[in-house]
Amino acid sequence: MSKSADRLFRLLSLLEDGSPWTAGELASAMDVPGRTLRRDIASLKDSGYDVTSTRGRGGHYRLNSHNSVPVLPIQGDEAVAVVVSLHAAAKGVVGINFPHRAVVRAKRRLRDLLSPEDRRQADTVIAAIDFSTERSSRVSEGTLSLLARAIRESREITFSHVGRGGQRRRSVEPARLVNLEHRWYLHGWDRDRRGWRTFRLDRISGLATTSNRFVPAPLPEGDIAEVIRGDFHRERYHSVTLDLRATPTEAASRLYRVDGVLEPLESPEDGTWTRYLALVESFEELLTVLVLSDLEFTVVDPPEFRAMVRESSARFHRAVTGPHVQGGGG
Repeated sequence: MSKSADRLFRLLSLLEDGSPWTAGELASAMDVPGRTLRRDIASLKDSGYDVTSTRGRGGHYRLNSHNSVPVLPIQGDEAVAVVVSLHAAAKGVVGINFPHRAVVRAKRRLRDLLSPEDRRQADTVIAAIDFSTERSSRVSEGTLSLLARAIRESREITFSHVGRGGQRRRSVEPARLVNLEHRWYLHGWDRDRRGWRTFRLDRISGLATTSNRFVPAPLPEGDIAEVIRGDFHRERYHSVTLDLRATPTEAASRLYRVDGVLEPLESPEDGTWTRYLALVESFEELLTVLVLSDLEFTVVDPPEFRAMVRESSARFHRAVTGPHVQGGGG
């Protein structure tokens, strides 16, 4: 953004609440001479902003009501998409911890620039949507910005990463950032292991950019998201296929956590069922999640998990029917 454009946005920010400003106050707040201020005020007026000015004692500048602000040159679906996207960002749906106040201010300002019809449409859509973020891992905007700059400038980064083998310090040549299955990932060249690796951003800490530059290596062939999905699958210990007696939405709301994919199944005779393709670090963890969900389920695969569920079921049965249970079994 040019310096003049940056000044105009700053000037609008000061004037937007409609309060009167003397020329001296505005020039001081903007840190510009009076001549530059007058030129910027003229630029705002030429752009259609209703800025009034009075001369003499008590003279001031004032930006009139938001209704006088020029309508944003986007319409219909474009306007709704932008405002709803900002609303989603404020709710954390995109998995980035943007400064909440900054996002809310941006949404408010953009909304004020819409035509009345588009504003009503955007408000209607937002009022009808319930954004759920409880299963999304959140990454700070600062972390993403640091990584994005390192990728752009081809600078090596270092960080501590928690994997299956515990926490280790890594030196990486960053290549791409990808949001996949409600998580943020970094794909880069691991200098110590001499190969491409994928790191979950919610598992790294102590991130720092070094002064070491590198020549970017050719990325692996194919879609990066699919490459990362493959890494994501391989890093898990077990793949389990289950059928859950619920819709995908119901299943997602009742499972304590979802590690995998929920797909609807056609099951007209038995009601609504969902196929759950789970990728988990342990059978015990998955069984705990299923028990807490109180969902009816069938184990499709693998046989090892089916055997574990059978053994656990027998143990639960013994817990309430064994010889030490007061009142007898049955």
